[in-house]
Parts: sequence; C-alpha cells; structure tokens
Amino acid sequence: MPRRIAHERFKNISSRRALAELKEADVGEFVFRPSTRSEDAITLTWKFWREQFVHIDIQELDKMPGAAIG
Repeated sequence: MPRRIAHERFKNISSRRALAELKEADVGEFVFRPSTRSEDAITLTWKFWREQFVHIDIQELDKMPGAAIG
C-alpha cells in the first residue's frame, strides 16, 4: 500500500523492486519502503554485502491516525 512519507530514502516500491534497484548500488546503500506485514510499519531494505540483502521491519508507534512521516 502506498504511503505518505516525506523522506529522501523512502520509496513506494515493492521488495522485488527495491532489490532490483539496490543490486547495482554500492554495499551499504539502503531504501525505506512500505511493509507488507502491517500498515503501521515500514521496511528498511539494505545491501549488506555484494548479493546479500537485509530486510528490517520498523514498527511505527505513537503516531496520530492519518499522520504523515518524514
């Protein structure tokens, strides 16, 4: 689900798209994207090493309903 987040590293893209974009990026690059697990979470997809990627779910707590993040 697309999210309203104003942050230079956030993109409304899927996990597959994030991996495709990071494949050619330098080790250490990352992108925040919507979580597929919850509307109250975002996911950090990080290029850990060459062809190794890490997905970290970040739970959004104590935010007002309908609030934008950024």
